[in-house]
Amino acid sequence: MKRLFLIFAACCLGLTGCGGGGGGIELPVNVAGKWVGTMDHTINAILYHYAVALVLLQDGAHVTGTMILEYTDEGGHSGRIDGQMSGSHFTGTRTARHVVDIEFDVTGDTLVGTFTFVRPEENLDEHGTFICTREGASPQASATAA
Repeated sequence: MKRLFLIFAACCLGLTGCGGGGGGIELPVNVAGKWVGTMDHTINAILYHYAVALVLLQDGAHVTGTMILEYTDEGGHSGRIDGQMSGSHFTGTRTARHVVDIEFDVTGDTLVGTFTFVRPEENLDEHGTFICTREGASPQASATAA
């Protein structure tokens, strides 16, 4: 009986170490602040380049803010950002003239993202990428993160 108890106790102790990687919930990276950079925007296989700025607010994992696009010939426009951070990954939308799905990843002071139009008008194929650095970040810190 004592031997059975010892085997049972050893099994229980062994199982307490199991549990799948020791992970847990990954805390959201802080993205609050102003980010500036460039955007490549493809519309029906024609590539456009814009300056882009994101001004982000964050409450826990919830991120809101504004994305500002600056066109060289037309001025530009802005849209509202709303979404969630999971660790260093953001998933959400930008709402302005169109609703746009946005995702980005943050490494240090560098933010790299993609976007796809959710409801393109006139069956346009619109998508693109953007890369930004946190305003005030040292150029060397941003270069090493990219």
